[in-house]
Amino acid sequence: MSTFRIAGVQMDIQLMENQKNLDAMATAMRETTSNGAQLTVFPECAVTGYCFSSLEEAMPYSEIVPGDSVEFFTTLCRETNSHVVYGTLSSDARLRCHYISNPQTARSQSPAWQGGTSKSAHETLQ
Repeated sequence: MSTFRIAGVQMDIQLMENQKNLDAMATAMRETTSNGAQLTVFPECAVTGYCFSSLEEAMPYSEIVPGDSVEFFTTLCRETNSHVVYGTLSSDARLRCHYISNPQTARSQSPAWQGGTSKSAHETLQ
């Protein structure tokens, strides 16, 4: 039986500081993978934060799906030859998006922002 190592990251997510969060996540992911993790899991909405007072406040920090964070983590997964699960906010459908990225693909599972239905998308990145 083969072993698959998973690392869970607890981090201090900075609300409205997407780039700082991405930088911290990249550092954490490089650390987890250098210690043998093949999958790194981050908290819900780790890119954007999730304690906004309203949808209107959150939307400027959201992104089109797939967007910059998908490209960022797909590149990082290729660099580290690993997988990642993380969350961000989608501006196109007002959803929390949870991505699973590996060196070849990105897949999102997107539960509705406030109740309602879920939708899922899959894209192979070149």
